[in-house]
Amino acid sequence: MKISVVIQFLNSLRYLPEAVASVRSQSFTDWELVLVDGGSTDGSTELARQYERESGGQIRVLVHPGPGTLGIYSSRVWGAREAKAPLLALLDSDDIWHPRFLERQYSMYRALLGERDGMLYCPMYYWWQDSREALRGFVQTAPPSGLHEAPGWLFHAFKQGLIRTPGNSGIMVARKIVVEAGALIGTANEGSTEDQFLFAFVGLHYPVAYNPEPLVWYRQWPGSTCALQTEKGGHAFEAHHRWFIDYVTREYHGPGKEALLREARGWLREVTHPPGPVRRRLRRWRAGLARRLAN
Repeated sequence: MKISVVIQFLNSLRYLPEAVASVRSQSFTDWELVLVDGGSTDGSTELARQYERESGGQIRVLVHPGPGTLGIYSSRVWGAREAKAPLLALLDSDDIWHPRFLERQYSMYRALLGERDGMLYCPMYYWWQDSREALRGFVQTAPPSGLHEAPGWLFHAFKQGLIRTPGNSGIMVARKIVVEAGALIGTANEGSTEDQFLFAFVGLHYPVAYNPEPLVWYRQWPGSTCALQTEKGGHAFEAHHRWFIDYVTREYHGPGKEALLREARGWLREVTHPPGPVRRRLRRWRAGLARRLAN
């Protein structure tokens, strides 16, 4: 088996069927699907179990026994620990892959990274399901295509919030990296911006490659992580940047440390005290996105 697909979910009955269907429709077929249920109460657990029974062993379900619920970051790491393949493809339960996502990403990963451990990602298409909203869609901005050795990719990342950084659903990453990143459980956010902790960890220690093909439909709706982040403004990214500065200061001993710290302090200033024109653009972007999500 070449790829383990990990979908973590919590009360995702509304959109989980479309996410799973997009995995099943892949042109690349050498995969398993690990569904990680953080403790759902809406019937999505039973739906996942049905997928497992019908899959002939290609789909497995992990269910958090409680008490309470398991956060997104911890769920993702759990799925990685239980996965059987050396490569993971990550998909959020409300997003959809292009039918050739696995085929193209796997081919690009091998072309750029070979057998090395690292991460490959592609841009996401911000997608409103209602066809009346289709003209609002856009493809997120991105760094130069190709391979970036650690920690070079980080100088392209985290500068414009979620609009620039990778999305969970566009990732292909070595399983061992996500397992190692389990060391951040207890530190990483378990909700909004939780994936940014993983990406920062990867970018510091491993090569990152970029495929410019937009192969993911990133669903926009009021209950999504993107919507919650918009409501919070820059607070979640401020917390992430502060963590990153502390982590690099204490834990990172590789090349470019001082340059990274200067860059990260600049990110933090932009989040906490953006200049007038930037502040106005951010306000317009957040207000516009909030209106779109509310429709």
